[in-house]
Amino acid sequence: MKIRIPSFIKLRPILVGVAIFSLMWMVMKEMIFRYEYYNRINGYYGSHVTPGLYYGDIANSIPLVIASIIILVNRVWSQTIALILSGFLFFEQLYYFLWTSYDTWEIRRNALRFSYEHFAILWRGSGDGEFLQILLAGVIFSCSLASLISLICSHKKPTKPNHSLNRSAS
Repeated sequence: MKIRIPSFIKLRPILVGVAIFSLMWMVMKEMIFRYEYYNRINGYYGSHVTPGLYYGDIANSIPLVIASIIILVNRVWSQTIALILSGFLFFEQLYYFLWTSYDTWEIRRNALRFSYEHFAILWRGSGDGEFLQILLAGVIFSCSLASLISLICSHKKPTKPNHSLNRSAS
């Protein structure tokens, strides 16, 4: 029995929408921060924090949007590009989030690596879009990997030609 999924619950268009939402969210966070900075709201003006706080998150969201759009084209080359883009961002963000953030003094003093306290401290100290970008890059990476494997395995073996019509009449 085959289960039919409605057309509005397809994973790839949802990934495009979430990737565009992530990019728009980071751009809006930067715009709000610039507005507060230049209008001296929330005490940002003259502090050590300057505009450009979310440029890294915006730069990480753009390849995710590209990878999610490319994943809609169901070809080997497009799945390979999406796999490379999302895999690079996924492993870079995961490495940055789990390994280099351990060097902060609070985590070294209070928590063992990969313990509940470690993740609780990372959750409190993480930026607005880090978890969304890690999750989105991981889902795009796994979806493109599964699609690439199925595309490579689905190449049909060449069939032998049928010479039944070429028989000479006896």
